Amino acid sequence: MSRLKKKKKFKGTRYVANVLRKYFKKKYPNYTSALPKAREVAEQLKSSGQKFTVKNVQFLVRKHRVKPSAQERKAPLLFYKLTNVIPYFELVDYPTYIYDTTDEIYFVSGIFNADVEDAQGGKRPRYSKTFSEFVNFANKQIDPENYTEEFLVTTLPPEWNNETKRWEARIVTVNSDGNETDYGYEPSAPTSIEDIDKKISPKKIEKKEKKPATKSEQYLEKEIELKISKEKSRQQANEMFLKGLLTKLEYKEEIKRIDNL
Repeated sequence: MSRLKKKKKFKGTRYVANVLRKYFKKKYPNYTSALPKAREVAEQLKSSGQKFTVKNVQFLVRKHRVKPSAQERKAPLLFYKLTNVIPYFELVDYPTYIYDTTDEIYFVSGIFNADVEDAQGGKRPRYSKTFSEFVNFANKQIDPENYTEEFLVTTLPPEWNNETKRWEARIVTVNSDGNETDYGYEPSAPTSIEDIDKKISPKKIEKKEKKPATKSEQYLEKEIELKISKEKSRQQANEMFLKGLLTKLEYKEEIKRIDNL
């Protein structure tokens, strides 16, 4: 009688499940709990042409996996108010919203002043250096007697930028239909202290190296404070007009009064 050949045992999902039960008891105490992971590991071994061994199973189960790329990770969340569509004059509140957003997100926008760096979440950008120029531009385009809800602003969900290696959220302007539009706005560089020096006294520039132009700096700060104050007053007037608390004539007179401050 010929000797029967010993049948080679086939290794597959069941084998992997038993390895999981033996070497990872806490996570997989029984066959049923180990089965889903066993199927996943068995498929990985088959697709990569690896043998079904304890060593190979352990390697795949333990933390030897490649960390997910930034694109595969879940995008960080914006501060919730940034996702709303708002009238342009509410941009005065945007520095606070950016401050309340995670520092993983950087903000980019075509309405920032030309030489302004992108704003990082968790830091409060200066309104005078980011949004004031666009708000002034929009104010000049709006006809108080014929007001329509245009010049709207919102922030798009953050996307991963492969070049800068960071999450970026775009602040955009949209029309009443929700379509992105720039309204013909082109940002220009903000007025610098040197420019103000030229207007006040050309001689101050020559003496600048020896003595700081503290007066011009104070003048610039006052100008900025006045601009912010005007924008807040315009925002209040716009809100009152939209709520029907001001007539068109009253609204027009209030805007003139603010402009003459």
